[in-house]
Amino acid sequence: MDVWAAVRFHDRVDRLVGSLTAARVIDPGDWRQRVWLAGLREVPRHFFVPARAYAVPVSAAGGVRVIDRGEAALDWWDAVYSDSTIVTQRDGGLTDVTDPAGVATCSLSAPLVALRFLVLADLADHHRVLEIGTGTGWMAAMLSWRLSADQVVSVEVDKELVERARGSLERAGREPLVVAGDGADGHPETSPYDLVHVTCSVQEVPMAWVEQTRPGGAIVLPWTPSQATRSGGFQTRLVVLLPRQFAPGGAQVGDQLVEILGRRQM
Repeated sequence: MDVWAAVRFHDRVDRLVGSLTAARVIDPGDWRQRVWLAGLREVPRHFFVPARAYAVPVSAAGGVRVIDRGEAALDWWDAVYSDSTIVTQRDGGLTDVTDPAGVATCSLSAPLVALRFLVLADLADHHRVLEIGTGTGWMAAMLSWRLSADQVVSVEVDKELVERARGSLERAGREPLVVAGDGADGHPETSPYDLVHVTCSVQEVPMAWVEQTRPGGAIVLPWTPSQATRSGGFQTRLVVLLPRQFAPGGAQVGDQLVEILGRRQM
């Protein structure tokens, strides 16, 4: 990172951390949550954003807009380090990313949403993680920073996004295993996992994710049942149990059980 990029990064990430702390997204008294504020400083978001993208703020501040590092660099930096979702691909690359008529098929999650999912994951140092949906690669980088690259596997169906994410991860100094494949199949070659971390909206949980999660492990996902489409769905944590560990609220899936232990409106 050159000196002026470093200045722009540090100025903005400090403001972002301050705003997330003020919004009580992170409990500053809980080190397991507070660690992610350090992660924002250690894993720069700008490595994962192309020169032209589309910013969608969580609040009205800044407004929905095209961001262009070449034409308006300061605005680009402001958007990347605001609480905004940054759309980086539309219609699988068939539509210009700046065209809001296209369907967003890859984006950098807004920090508020991303940190809530990471807190919900409740990671421990020894955990091994399967990420479903590499996207830009930023979340895989955050997980690799918190654990290690050897403890994270990320699956992405779009081969172009796989290559782009690998390049971004290399620039950020975080290189987990990123594989091209159907996320619904998971990655059995390196299972079982302590956590399956899902970045794409899900209506039904594939059996492969349950089978590849160790008993006591968790699946964290944006659950969007059909009736919740308009409300945005739920941030959900499922825990995989053996049949003898059955508890109320669980559902049997083959020889294993899934229990919903956490859910909040997105």
